[in-house]
Amino acid sequence: MKKWTAMAALALGASLGTSTVMAANEEQAEMAAGLIQMAASMNEIAIECKHLSAAEVGEAKTQQKLAAVRDMQLSAEQYDKMYFAAQADFKKQWSAMPAANKKQTCDQMKSIPKSPQFN
Repeated sequence: MKKWTAMAALALGASLGTSTVMAANEEQAEMAAGLIQMAASMNEIAIECKHLSAAEVGEAKTQQKLAAVRDMQLSAEQYDKMYFAAQADFKKQWSAMPAANKKQTCDQMKSIPKSPQFN
């Protein structure tokens, strides 16, 4: 679906001019940044809440990175830069979060079933 969307945006851009392609590329970049932000946050929450081990999160992160490089046309370096920025942002927010909110977040995380690969 994502590849189709990118191809459709390029075809539309060819017929409407380069500004449409630029807008589509910006939209894709925003979507990629949002997905990477979510992945980094979920990974860090899983570690903080002891839902997954650091090794399990590392394995998941590797799979996420491979998918992002393949499906979002990002380089590994671009992914790493975006991921590490999102990770740092999460850690800053987490450290400022009250203990009660952390507990609530962890309780919600623990209600999410682990992927079968981690059971």
